[in-house]
Amino acid sequence: MNLDRLQEFVVIAERGSLSAAADVLKIAPSTLGARLRAFEESLDAKLLVSEGGALEPTEAGRILLSRAGGILATYRATAAAVATASHHAFRRLRIALVETSLPIYLGPFLDRINRTWPEVRIDLVNGSRLPLAESLLNGTVDLYCTLLMDDAVPEGLTRLNIARPFHHVLLPREHRLAQRTNVSIRELDGECFILAPNSEEPCIRNFQLTNLAAAGIRYRTYDSETDAVYTALLVPIGKGVLLMPSPSPNLPPNSVALSVRDLPYPATPCVLSCRQSANPDVSEFMAGFAAFIREASHRDAMKGGVAP
Repeated sequence: MNLDRLQEFVVIAERGSLSAAADVLKIAPSTLGARLRAFEESLDAKLLVSEGGALEPTEAGRILLSRAGGILATYRATAAAVATASHHAFRRLRIALVETSLPIYLGPFLDRINRTWPEVRIDLVNGSRLPLAESLLNGTVDLYCTLLMDDAVPEGLTRLNIARPFHHVLLPREHRLAQRTNVSIRELDGECFILAPNSEEPCIRNFQLTNLAAAGIRYRTYDSETDAVYTALLVPIGKGVLLMPSPSPNLPPNSVALSVRDLPYPATPCVLSCRQSANPDVSEFMAGFAAFIREASHRDAMKGGVAP
């Protein structure tokens, strides 16, 4: 069975037309139609029929569609494991994080590495205690996951963007805007904003202060020595609202998170590494993770979802 044709069949069945599927797959509808007919001939079965102006699966098509996801997932995982195993065996990765959760796609990719090489050592360290460029260039860490407001990269480093910016503000549940799903930064005029700790790597604090200064609103700030792990807990006890560059995986009690749609300076989730790292795992990680992000983003698009 041609797995490329199987993937195309899935997209056609989900979209209900050759033209819609061709737009997603970035190929001509005539080419896609010819491939579908050849795929049906190879299986000696009619998979799709036109009903009411849309393409609908036949009985054979429904059977194949119900099993296609598992077939494709197994193939991708196997191909990735074989390709990675034939090139490089991971030994150790030291990864700095500036937030209390793993960035999107990083967890599943590390899981793939760990399943292939169970002996690999993965160290996750607190990036707020480590200056970004210095800790990568001197080898304190191999990789640094953070959020940066522009595409500038310190000299000697490589940057890989993980996902699009997706910012939010954390509010007390009784806040006047708490029933909304998103807000404009201008609607937060007059609020007190809780600041992230002033740390060795102040990327989140810089994100907050830069956007507040450029937003054209009146605001106050609440600055304390609260640890980054507990900063969000200041929201439900009334110290202010918390502007953050990425969604909170775990909301504190009596609080809500709303997306902010118009910040002047967005911050993009990214991972950085040293171009001249002495650890051979680093270049392999960056290449493999870039491919994994493309694969996962494409899969999300096929499902109709949008990666955050």
